[in-house]
Amino acid sequence: MKKILITIFIALYVNANSQELVSGPMLGYVEHQTACIWLEPKENTKEIIIQYWPTGMIDKAEKEKIILSNNSKYNPIKVELNGLKINTEYEYKISVDGKFISTIYKLKTKRVYAKWSKIEPANFSVTIGSCLYLNDSIYDRPGTPYGKDPQILNSIANTSSDFMIWLGDNLYLREADCSSAWGIKRRYSVNRANQFLKNLLSKQPNYATWDDHDFGPNDSNTSYDLSDETTNCFKNYWANKTYGKNGKGIYSKFNYEDAEFFLLDNRTFRDANQLQDSTNGKINLNKEFLGKEQMQWLKNSLASSESPFKIVVCGSQVFNGIADKECYSKYTGEFNELIDFIKTSNISGLIFISGDRHFTELLKTESIAKYPIYEFTNSPITSTPYSKLLETAEAKNPKRVEGSLFLDNNFGKLNFSGTKKDRTLTFETYDKSGKKVWEYSIKSNDIK
Repeated sequence: MKKILITIFIALYVNANSQELVSGPMLGYVEHQTACIWLEPKENTKEIIIQYWPTGMIDKAEKEKIILSNNSKYNPIKVELNGLKINTEYEYKISVDGKFISTIYKLKTKRVYAKWSKIEPANFSVTIGSCLYLNDSIYDRPGTPYGKDPQILNSIANTSSDFMIWLGDNLYLREADCSSAWGIKRRYSVNRANQFLKNLLSKQPNYATWDDHDFGPNDSNTSYDLSDETTNCFKNYWANKTYGKNGKGIYSKFNYEDAEFFLLDNRTFRDANQLQDSTNGKINLNKEFLGKEQMQWLKNSLASSESPFKIVVCGSQVFNGIADKECYSKYTGEFNELIDFIKTSNISGLIFISGDRHFTELLKTESIAKYPIYEFTNSPITSTPYSKLLETAEAKNPKRVEGSLFLDNNFGKLNFSGTKKDRTLTFETYDKSGKKVWEYSIKSNDIK
């Protein structure tokens, strides 16, 4: 009965707002003095106004007005609220063509934290997840629906955290979608309008990278002929602060307290999995995963980072060398280049986060740096879990931390806590009902 009542409430909540918007608002990136609000207006909308004020001070409300001319279908917008006060909670509401949406939303700007200051880092947490398949029967594969119960999105929304990182396969482009620009736009718009997803995206800041199903067909690479269109859609439907360098790709980075997050683009520059990794024992140095420009950006970013936690986010697994599926380590030449850089540059504090695999696990690799490197793979949110894993060589992966394997729909969380001199990172896995089923903690002093 409780689940039914929650569903009814969410439906009423969404219906009350859907008259004015196709979807949104989604809270995108939030910085010290700026916050980005994403939304998708209906066709022929003329004006959007966002009114915002420090919580409890509506008499000091300011507004941002956007005039839309010839607003067309599949045309989301982003509104930046600038000049905000540091470390301050704000409330905001949205007007569409003169009619205010009844809901009042909230955001909080970042406080100033610097490693050299006497201020202790705050405790904070990050929700993570990948592989969100929302059923659309006309376009889906035949047989048993591939997407499972989307109520898990309510469980994520009800789990306290400071922001969420989407790890890829945030939607699934079907075969009928990938064949045209219109189909790609439609899929992004239809997915984003899902009632459970709309509720979740409004709750906290959202950051995202992608994997193959956001980018194109299964296991897609740089040869996909509509990659420019999917790149544009990704940029239009997410609200990261930046996307790539020189307009290429969607990789980005951001800081939060004493952690820095590096969101990789594992598709734009990626060569086909099927290209030979080596010939006659000689490694193919031309087979690329990140590509030269992104690799150089990553090296520079890691080398210049002063954060004790450097969280590298990738849509594909990185260190799972025995996987029969996609993995960065199967691009031996470029993978070895990154590993050599980590060793010779003495990069400390590295943690890798990945999605894609339709199961969750924590891998621990001992042979790369002077400390163990952990990779937390979290998947799937609603896609069908990979139950056949137990029939493969990966069933007893020697790198897997005991007890970390989870073979059902789930989401993850990273908890950062403790003092500057004794900081702790805890990896957590939650089942679809929002119950914590596993956790594992490491110390910042152990990854130096």
